[in-house]
Amino acid sequence: MDRGELWQKFDERIKENYEELEQHWLRDCYVSDILEDVEWIAAVKIIAENARSCVSDDAARQLLGIQKPLEALADIWVSHTDSTLLDMPDVIDREIDHDWLMDYEDYEPEDNTSGMQME
Repeated sequence: MDRGELWQKFDERIKENYEELEQHWLRDCYVSDILEDVEWIAAVKIIAENARSCVSDDAARQLLGIQKPLEALADIWVSHTDSTLLDMPDVIDREIDHDWLMDYEDYEPEDNTSGMQME
């Protein structure tokens, strides 16, 4: 199978897998089930939309050896994602800045001098 055929078949399999999952979520799942699996569902959607950039040619060939490659990719993604909130303060401190917050129309900078005592 040449590279073009590989990616065509891979894209088709990912699309089929996504459509099956989407129908399952719509038909068989309660909202509480979806909320419980939201991280995995988000991973499925992101990977389905970006499948070609998620894997190499060799990985695509190997993934075609299984029936539901999209689900396998989502499992890998979620298993390598730290889902705890313990690191959240460090992440927020690293990522947040004043310019980013100003994009929110309800942003009001806190006056850092009120209520604070200087030592």
